[in-house]
Parts: sequence; C-alpha cells; structure tokens
Amino acid sequence: MKPNNKPGMELELVPEQAADAAPGAVLVPIHGPVPELRAQGPTTVADILRGAVDRGADVGTLERMMALYERDQATQAAAAFNAAVVTFQQECPIIAKLDKNYDKWYARMDRIWRTIRPLMEKCGLAVTWESMREEKGVCVLEGHLRHTRGHVQTLHHEVPLPDLIKGQNASQRMASGETYAKRYATCAALGIQTGDDDDGGGVPPDVITEAQVDQIRAALQASPDPRTG
Repeated sequence: MKPNNKPGMELELVPEQAADAAPGAVLVPIHGPVPELRAQGPTTVADILRGAVDRGADVGTLERMMALYERDQATQAAAAFNAAVVTFQQECPIIAKLDKNYDKWYARMDRIWRTIRPLMEKCGLAVTWESMREEKGVCVLEGHLRHTRGHVQTLHHEVPLPDLIKGQNASQRMASGETYAKRYATCAALGIQTGDDDDGGGVPPDVITEAQVDQIRAALQASPDPRTG
C-alpha cells in the first residue's frame, strides 16, 4: 500500500494502493492531517521517571520508579568499573622486583605507585585507605577501590606485623606493617604482577659489601707473592 502521508495532507486510500496491501491486511481509512514522524532514541529509565513526574504520578509510583532508576545507575556504574579494571590489567606491565631487603628481591610500594598512577588516572580508578589497626599482632587495613562513575569496591587486607628490628619503635613497626598491607592489597585488587625485569637486563646482580672488600684485601696482603716465591 502506498498511502499519501505527507505531513498536513489528507490520507486517501485508492484502489491501486489497496491492491498493493499484503493479503489479509485490514485497511483503515484515516482522515485529517497526518502527523510528521520523528525518529526517537532508546528510552532510558531516566526518561520514564521524567514522564511519570510529568503525568503527576502518585508518591508510591515515584518511589518505585526512583528505586528502579538507582538500580539502573548502579548497574551501569558497575559495568564501567569492570571495563576499567579489564583495561588496566591489559595495559599494566609486570613490575620488576628491583628492591632488596633481607636478601630477597621485591617491588617497593612507592615504585609500584609511580608505575601504575598514570594508568589508574587513564582508567578512572583510585585507591583510598580509611583505617589501619593492629589486632593481636596483625595489621588490619580497610580501604576502597573507586571508579569515576561511582562504583566502589571494598578492600580488606590483613598481614602479620613484621618482626621488631633493633632500634625500631612500635610506631615504626606499625608503619612497616601498613606499607606491606597496602602493597599486597593494591596488587591483589588490581591484579598487579611483580617479577623479574625482562626489559632492563634483569635484576641487578649481587654486589659485595665494603666489609667483604676489606676482608679480600687483607687476605691478599697476607698471602705470599707467587712472583717472589
């Protein structure tokens, strides 16, 4: 059927147009101006809520609509958060263990942070720490991983307090435990991996200390010169 449906004109059905209609179609003559058809985008929950307000919906209906709107916003924020974490893990490099303590190589928290901070900003992510306490020799850390769209993931991490080093007071011991907890919690929440440096020539080799140099020098001086017999 090929109706004459230009805006503002009468729609008339003629035999030739009726003949083009699909078999079994019901032809309803329409008289009067034909409104102009406009393309409309997808209707969102916010659009529905505004429509309910415009129609003067009762309080109960508005409350249900508001709850639906909030759930929709939370779902979208969670989806954006998940996408940001995926992007972060795809682009975050393996952070080399270039720092040494007690004969073990590891990645310091400040170096981890300097490495990941630009990528976290790009992905709209941030880490905040709200509290740190000690419970029976354990450092308990509480914080959140946040996204710019409003989604928040709770972070909770516990690590045993490190051994008290000679000359270290209780506050310094707690600070060491807090640093350990932040490093482990941050890496766990974002999937950060640490390992050997494959790009910079590997982990720095072990070096001898000044005391060892003095011992070697003393041993050499005490040994007879093979040239003199």
